Amino acid sequence: MGRIIRLSASYLGPLSSIWFSLALVMAVLETKPIRYKVMVFPVAALYALSTSYIFVDSDSVAETLLFNINYLCGLASLTIAGFLILHHFKTQYEVISKHA
Repeated sequence: MGRIIRLSASYLGPLSSIWFSLALVMAVLETKPIRYKVMVFPVAALYALSTSYIFVDSDSVAETLLFNINYLCGLASLTIAGFLILHHFKTQYEVISKHA
C-alpha cells in the first residue's frame, strides 16, 4: 500500500505544473497588455509538455533535458506570475485613486 501511495505521489507532484500552466493562462487572459500574452502562452505550453519527463526512462538524456526545461519553465512562470500580480495591483491602485 505504501509503495502505491509513493508511486502516485511521484506523479502528482510534477503534474501540478499542468495546473499551474492553466492558472497562468487564465490569469493572463484577464489582462490587457499583449506582451504578457505573448510571453505566457509559449512558456505555459512548454511547461506543460515538459512534464512528460515523468514518463521517460529515468537516468536518460531525454529525462534530464525535459526535467531541466520543466525547471526553467517553472522559474519563468513564477516570474511572469509575479509581474502579472504587480500589474494587477498597479491597475487596481490607479482605479482606486481615480475614484477617490
